[in-house]
Amino acid sequence: MKPIVLTAEEWKEIERRRKATLDRRVYQRLTAVLAIADEKTREEVAELLGVGLTQLSEWLRVFRNQGLDALCANPQQRRPRQSYP
Repeated sequence: MKPIVLTAEEWKEIERRRKATLDRRVYQRLTAVLAIADEKTREEVAELLGVGLTQLSEWLRVFRNQGLDALCANPQQRRPRQSYP
């Protein structure tokens, strides 16, 4: 998978949101992005955060494809609503 490269502004914004959040899950997701951008391995980051590689990969996929706001959102808010007949 491609490395995550952050600009100085992106790094500062992620750190700002990480310090401001009271949600442990959001804190973990933001920490994961920073750690991967800091060239830690996926295995190191998963172990540091106490999550599986699958979960970590999902967070990174959301960040890459949908951006920072989506990463900080509740997972139900990221998914398009299903319409049922």
